Amino acid sequence: MKWRWIPFAELTAKELYDLLQLREDVFHLEQRCIYRDLDDADIQARHLLGYHQEQLICYLRVGLQDEDLIVARVVVKAAFRRRGLGKVMLSNTLQTLQQNYPGFGIVMSAQLEQEGFYSSLGFAPCGVPFLDA
Repeated sequence: MKWRWIPFAELTAKELYDLLQLREDVFHLEQRCIYRDLDDADIQARHLLGYHQEQLICYLRVGLQDEDLIVARVVVKAAFRRRGLGKVMLSNTLQTLQQNYPGFGIVMSAQLEQEGFYSSLGFAPCGVPFLDA
């Protein structure tokens, strides 16, 4: 696996296309989530791209809101699931964020169905569930 942290302004056209295609494939086509995926949060976020043999297979973004780092759009390509990649990606992300942003809270914006997965990484539900749509 090859991991790359990239601010939005430094994404190449190909990287941007690949990450948007992966998000569309999973969130819109596979999960049938009807919401506006392209939001202004992408522009201010740092993006983590995970590659296997030059193919983007997992992704997330991290944005800053007040004193919190918001981890969102966590996705693993269907053919690569059940291999622990999501857990590796998030564990590394949490370690990186704690080292680079001490004192900031880390908040996960996630689907309610994934609560058990995120709980296994130390996250606890807070707030009221909401729809991206």
